[in-house]
Amino acid sequence: MLRKVLTVFGPFGVGFALWLSSQNSPKVFGGHERFAHYAGYVLMLFAIIALAKFLSSWVRAWAKAKNTQLTRLTSENARLREQLNWRDLEKASSAVSRCRDLWQGKTTTTKSTNYEDDPVYLQLFLDQQLSNIVAQPIVQRLNHIKQLSFAYLTFRSATHTRLAHSLGACRNAELVMRKIFQEGRIYTRTGVQTIDLTEQEKTRYLRLAMVAALVHDLGHGPLSHALEIHLKFGEEGKSRVRPDKPLSAKYIDKYLRVAISEAGVDPDKVIALINKDIDRFTPWMHFIGDLIDSPLDVDRMDYLARDSHMTGLSIGALNMQALIERVVPFKEVEKDQDHTVKIELAFDRSAVPYIEQFLYARDVMYLNCYERPKKVIAERMLGRAFDEFRKGSGDTTRFEAEDLALLTDQQVIELMLAHSGPSTLTCRMIERLMKGVTFEELYSAPIPLRITGPDGLEAGNALDKLPTEIRRWAEAAMKEDYGGAYLQIPTECAETLSRRSGVDESQIIVTVPPWSIVDKWLKEGEIRILLEDSGSFSVDHVDKISNVLRDFTPALARARLTLRVFVDPDLTAQQKEKLLIEAKGLFTASQASS
Repeated sequence: MLRKVLTVFGPFGVGFALWLSSQNSPKVFGGHERFAHYAGYVLMLFAIIALAKFLSSWVRAWAKAKNTQLTRLTSENARLREQLNWRDLEKASSAVSRCRDLWQGKTTTTKSTNYEDDPVYLQLFLDQQLSNIVAQPIVQRLNHIKQLSFAYLTFRSATHTRLAHSLGACRNAELVMRKIFQEGRIYTRTGVQTIDLTEQEKTRYLRLAMVAALVHDLGHGPLSHALEIHLKFGEEGKSRVRPDKPLSAKYIDKYLRVAISEAGVDPDKVIALINKDIDRFTPWMHFIGDLIDSPLDVDRMDYLARDSHMTGLSIGALNMQALIERVVPFKEVEKDQDHTVKIELAFDRSAVPYIEQFLYARDVMYLNCYERPKKVIAERMLGRAFDEFRKGSGDTTRFEAEDLALLTDQQVIELMLAHSGPSTLTCRMIERLMKGVTFEELYSAPIPLRITGPDGLEAGNALDKLPTEIRRWAEAAMKEDYGGAYLQIPTECAETLSRRSGVDESQIIVTVPPWSIVDKWLKEGEIRILLEDSGSFSVDHVDKISNVLRDFTPALARARLTLRVFVDPDLTAQQKEKLLIEAKGLFTASQASS
């Protein structure tokens, strides 16, 4: 480059010398000073043009080199970003298969009896046959699934498992059945009768109740209810809120037939109880079915006592023994063509105060634990990570829902971390959860549905009076379109808020309450109370007897009926303020104004 510059400046120097000499020493040129003057100009002009051409060529070459370098850096950056965003779906699919295979197979225990220490009941007892069921891999899987998912983010000791809960439910079922058979009384509309079962039949029903209680939660997926709606079980693309029951029945049929049969129990009867296949029920199976799954069953008795103990929320502490001691069997003859006989689970009238306390404590536990905002948003963050991971390259069928449902808490977390790049939404969400960092609540809107008690909605509740987005949720939930109510509509609301506020959609999560808050009172009110009139007996529902239920039901339900908007804590104050304004506008806008 220096040589080229010197080559240019040579003619320039000669031209400048001629020009300068023609001005200062014209005699040197002997009358040709004008020629020397113009010759100097021409040489200098030629040198300047050559220099400009050289500099232009050099600048173009420099720019081309820089552009090439920029293209190379852009390509390298894209390659690095691709590495950071990879999803190794082939390896992930293989990992899911290995995790699934872990819970298959059969284990045989040599223990004749098994004593289990328990924080709620102090000690539980299982005989050899029940211990053998617990030892099966598919049941041991429950030992790796937290009962309360992310409640430990607030209640640090609430890390108890589905297996611990199942053992407690089994214990409660045994206490109820032994109490009923020891008393030997059954109540009818014509009076009290003696239970006409042989000792062998009583033992069979006792074992059936215990086994059904032991395996009733077998179908729960990772982190309990956190991912159920995201697994997309159901027909015609409609997700079930609770796929655990059909999965429990399927796992019993596939993995536990031998172990249950060895315990002296018919596995088909256990499956019928789980599925509530009442066409296959014997009279006493109706009683056991109520005992396993009803508004006040051994499942609820255990989880309320256990969850309150492990979280430290004393409001859930109840006298469960008082409820167990007041369980009574009521014989009902249906007025159908076959005069079907059913033995129904009921409670002595003296149990009403304990039932009131139970239902009150249950709703308060929902407010303070089960639907606590930090737990709810952690579950939604996991769900968003799971959905993003499952999408992958657009192939949503790569992982079967049933295979994913078989994973445990640790397996599903490790699967998403190991097979997602560091910059993916999946990885970012999971890492936040593992560090205990969740989105923060920015806005909450109470849903103005009027609930008067166990009969549900107050007359005159018009959905068209609700804000537009809330009405959409309510209509979808009432139609049991759970995928729409709990996934699609909240996602669309987040997209709208993102578009209006300019905040990235991945930094916004909208949550809606479960519709069961509205319609569950119909079921809660179906707890049967035994009534006596001159030696004859009948049953009525507790909501017809207890005025207390009608007093506290609406207040607790209204407190739970809340829509919330959560945001990434890394947002700036200005972004949060803008988003808050848009959220207020979106969830208060009526159909007319929108």
